[in-house]
Amino acid sequence: MRIFGRTAELAALEEEWARAARGEFRGVLLLGDAGIGKSRLAAAVLERHFDEALGLGARARRTSSAGWSSGRSTTTRCGG
Repeated sequence: MRIFGRTAELAALEEEWARAARGEFRGVLLLGDAGIGKSRLAAAVLERHFDEALGLGARARRTSSAGWSSGRSTTTRCGG
């Protein structure tokens, strides 16, 4: 998967991946407006590390003026 214009973001995610691979507990939260490529960015990193990845996903949705609620979450074992 090719990602354009997100070199800094990919580098930051790859650094977090490397730190987690060294045994550090790491968590990453991608925030931004709808349609800017958060899911695609996460998918690109998971694709690079397919055999070692445990993909965690969640979505939130606006519920009204009250704010946000959790939508759905998933856990996927990506590779062997």
